[in-house]
Amino acid sequence: MLRSVRLIPLLGLVLAATLACPAADAAPDMAGAHCMSVTLEPVAGRPGWFVATPASPSHARQFPVRPAGDTAPDFVFDASGTAWDADGRLETSPDTLEVPIGTRVRWHRVSGLHTITDGLGADDPAAGTRFDYLLDAVHPDFDSTFVNPDTVNFFCAFHEPAMRGVLIVSANASVPPEGPPPTLAFMRSPWPNPSRGVIAFSLGLPTEARVTVEVLDLAGRRVALLYRDALAPGEHPFHWRGVDASGQRLAAGTYLVRVTDGQRVTARRFALIH
Repeated sequence: MLRSVRLIPLLGLVLAATLACPAADAAPDMAGAHCMSVTLEPVAGRPGWFVATPASPSHARQFPVRPAGDTAPDFVFDASGTAWDADGRLETSPDTLEVPIGTRVRWHRVSGLHTITDGLGADDPAAGTRFDYLLDAVHPDFDSTFVNPDTVNFFCAFHEPAMRGVLIVSANASVPPEGPPPTLAFMRSPWPNPSRGVIAFSLGLPTEARVTVEVLDLAGRRVALLYRDALAPGEHPFHWRGVDASGQRLAAGTYLVRVTDGQRVTARRFALIH
C-alpha cells in the first residue's frame, strides 16, 4: 500500500524555488491555464517536504518527495502535460491500468510539475489521506509494490480534473503470455467486474485482422462502439469509461463486450453498478 514516509533531504535545495513550464520541457498540451507557476518552499523541521503554492488555485499545500527504488518497475504511468499515460494513448482519461498482485508500479515525470494524490479529485473529501507526493525535476519517479487486491484512484492536484487515473490491483490479472494466441480471444476479461464505470480488458490475435469491438445490452442492441479497424498480431489492451457514443454514462445493468474479426465472434459479460 502507498504510505507517506519520512524522506531524505533534497541536496542543494535550501532556498525557495519557483518552477514554471519551460518551453523545452513542455508538451504541446501544456499551454495556457494548464501551464502554471508553482513556488516550492521547504517545510521547517521536515526534511524533504515542500509547500507547493500554484498560481491558480492560490492555496498552498504540503507535499513530500520520495526517491524511486533501484529495482526496475513492471508497469509505468508517465506524467506528461496534463495526462497520465500507461497504455500509450494520451486521450484515455482516466487512464486505467490493471496489474497483478506483487508487481512494481512507477509514476514517472516526463515533463512539468505534478503530484500523485489518491482520490477521485480535489472535491473528494478523502483525497490525499493515503498518499500525496510531489513529482519534480529532482525526484521524477515514485515507486510502489502492491501486495493486496485494490482499486486505487489518483490524480494530479495541479492538473485535475483532466489528469486522473485508476490502478487496479487484481488477483485475476496476469502477465501477458509470450507470442500471439492461436485464434481471436480475450487475453484478459473485463475487469473490475462489477464495475462502477471504468473497465479494462485485452484481446489477442494470431494474425493481422480487421476487428470490431462493441458493447451490447442483453437485448443485443449496441450501446457503444469501442473499435473498428485493423489490429496487428499480439495482445491489445482496451479501456472503456462506461459511456455511450454521446458521452452519457450508461445505466446500471449487465452488458456484453462483443468482438468479431469477420470469422470468429467472442463475448464476455460484465455488470455496471452505480
